[in-house]
Amino acid sequence: MKTKLTGIIEREDDLYVALCPEVDVVSQGHTIDEARKNLIEALELFFECASKNEIKRRLRKEPYIPPVEEMQSRLTEKYKIQDHQLSEMYVTPIEVVHG
Repeated sequence: MKTKLTGIIEREDDLYVALCPEVDVVSQGHTIDEARKNLIEALELFFECASKNEIKRRLRKEPYIPPVEEMQSRLTEKYKIQDHQLSEMYVTPIEVVHG
């Protein structure tokens, strides 16, 4: 089964943090590509290890790609990030094969 998800990658100091908002899985890397690759690996592990109920509970039916302003607002609220810290943010589609 293939699932289409969203990756939000943001620079934080010397690292890039990658978040998949559909299932609330996070990873990181030293480059954008590495953060994206690590997020895909974390998502594959999530789908491999999580119970069907956990996957169903977390997984949205459609990829979630909100407007940039809304993403910044949500990240600022959830992670207590200051607006000036959101200088580099990338949104990328991710496809994960599982189950």
